[in-house]
Amino acid sequence: MSDINWIHKRVIALYENPQTWIDPYDTEDYSNKFVRRVLKLIMLFAPKILYKSRIVKNHIWSENYELIGQCFMNLGDIKRAEKVYFDLLKLTNGDLYWGLPIEWKSGKYSFPPNTMMSTTTSEIALFFVELSRVSSVVDNSVLKDIAYNLINSLNKVYEDENLIILGYTPFDEYRVNNANLLVAAALYEIGQVISDSKLINISVKITNACLDGIDLDGGIPYTMNGHIYDSYHQVFSLRALKILSSISKEVHSTYEKSIDYLKNDLMSRNGIVYLTPRKKRIDMQGAAEALRFFSMINDKEMIIKIKKQIQVNLTMKNKVLIQRRWKLNKYFSIKSNVLFTRQGELRILLAQILAMDVY
Repeated sequence: MSDINWIHKRVIALYENPQTWIDPYDTEDYSNKFVRRVLKLIMLFAPKILYKSRIVKNHIWSENYELIGQCFMNLGDIKRAEKVYFDLLKLTNGDLYWGLPIEWKSGKYSFPPNTMMSTTTSEIALFFVELSRVSSVVDNSVLKDIAYNLINSLNKVYEDENLIILGYTPFDEYRVNNANLLVAAALYEIGQVISDSKLINISVKITNACLDGIDLDGGIPYTMNGHIYDSYHQVFSLRALKILSSISKEVHSTYEKSIDYLKNDLMSRNGIVYLTPRKKRIDMQGAAEALRFFSMINDKEMIIKIKKQIQVNLTMKNKVLIQRRWKLNKYFSIKSNVLFTRQGELRILLAQILAMDVY
């Protein structure tokens, strides 16, 4: 793990050089599903070849700017965090929502570049709320417009007097737990900041709908009442539930159960964060998010365990961090040869910054 000065310099370098960003979804420019799968596999081991040969090209990811802004803010570099805020506003061309820079293919849907995404927009909204607590550059009107964009633009898959379920985008019918929880958290936080009870009430309705789609043991399936679980979505759902836990005893209970599910079903006792409950793959995205979350709740024991296991399982002999490790059996494993920017490096940099604050 790195010292704070090195981390600061590295975040600045990533901020100033977006052409160096490495992202597996840069492969989405290809319409053929098989080609995309092959390229994503190559990306795990030899991404530089794909970029240098221009088989794959870099894209500007809003989420990277959000993560960079979070890093600067938590490093105390408020001026650069403020600059990121304005960069993100510029990316929207005044529309105040964010999406992906590629054509995203998901099931029967194909979403054009920069389609509004609930998760990306909500993460950026939460960054803006945090920044507003330490800087005067964030305008309440911006927060309000983002919140009402989420409410009015995302597809309402279901709505009654007590429950609301929003789609992932303005067009789909998906009922995604993690996306709805993140939207609910963003609406709740903005509602508190600008004293808007309507936003808080809608947040409560979305949260209650998610409670119906979360397992009794705290497992948060990707879709409501689904059967697919992974550490990354479990943990960022926990970040949302942390914000929402004061809504009711039921929400708080679900939050605590979901922490237990993470520890018992997606982690080992010594702190390995697995990608799925099968416990065969270890990925930096889930590991970094877990380190970030346990730093947020000041759990020193879990911080120590996770940091140690990242060093053991996601670090090469030359101390370079990597994205993924596949455990074939007790004795053999395969390691990737890359650390993706959005899914790996920026998340672990942010998690390291927050972990340092705990001590």
